[in-house]
Order: sequence, then C-alpha cells, then structure tokens
Amino acid sequence: MNRNQNKIDAAALYETSDIIASTYELSDLLDKILGLAARALQASKGLVLLYNTVTNKLDVNSIYGKYKKLPCYFDSDKGLGGYILKHKQPVLINDLKNSALYKKTALQGYETTTMLAVSLCLKKEVAGFILLGDKTKKAGGEFTLNDQNLLEAITKQTAVAMANALCRREAVSKERLERKYFRL
Repeated sequence: MNRNQNKIDAAALYETSDIIASTYELSDLLDKILGLAARALQASKGLVLLYNTVTNKLDVNSIYGKYKKLPCYFDSDKGLGGYILKHKQPVLINDLKNSALYKKTALQGYETTTMLAVSLCLKKEVAGFILLGDKTKKAGGEFTLNDQNLLEAITKQTAVAMANALCRREAVSKERLERKYFRL
C-alpha cells in the first residue's frame, strides 16, 4: 500500500469518527457512512441492509448510486444476505460473472460487476451489512484486501454508533413517555 493510499484511509477513518460524533439519527448516520465508504473506496454504488427481526428480511436502509430496479428488502435466509448473516465474514468478489458464490447467493435486483460486503455486528450478532459495488475503472476496477480492511474498520465504528443511536432513541422515548404521563 502506498503512502497516498494510507493518507486516504486515515482521512476516511477520521471522517467516520467525525460523522459518528455529530450524527444521532440512525438513518442519517447510515446514509453518511455509506456515502463516505463508497467515496473512500471509489465504488459507484452501495447499500446498507439491516436485518429486520420481525419480518426476517434484510431491509434496504441506505442507497448510494443509481439502480435500475431495487426492492425494499431482500430475503435473509438465502442469497448473499443469508450467507453474510450466517458466516459473519466479509465477501470480496471481483469477477461476479464467474463467481460460484455470487451465482448461488445473488441479490436479485442488485446488478454489479465487483462487490465488497462487510457485516455490521452488534453484540456478536449481525445487524446487517454494508455492500459496495462497481469499483471505478479509474481506481483499478477491483476491490483489494486493503479496501476490505478499511471497510471493516468503518463498519466496526458504525456498529458501535448504531448501538449508541438505538440507546439514545430508547432514552428519548422513555423521557417523552414520562413527561406525557408523569409530568416530570
């Protein structure tokens, strides 16, 4: 990895912590983190998918880039989403057309040539994942292990921020309830 790439990675991690420190709403946080990750890794598209325990689906929470048709959710028990939820490991594929994993785990409606996906883990459970696609030709056209390492660092910080955002949401709800019924 060259010195310039080290500077870009450090800047991306710094900006991630800055976003986390200044963003309290979960959807805003995920939108900003996805945009940062896509720009830092020079991907032309990306998604944040969160596991919905009520519906047992992966809900599309944030979108970066342009898509022809994209569903609002994906099945969580099969496909790439099921694979990531089960194995809790990153997926890096640079030749999707010839990838056995992608062929049996494709996300219908998500068309891309290269892909990098890293899970968002909260308390050892996968809450969802960040998926980046189509690394730009200008950036070499293929994701690297360095890209994967950077996205893993970003997702670890993001998972902590997600937990904090959920705690804040619960605290605000509790405070509103107390004010409404107990006039505190």
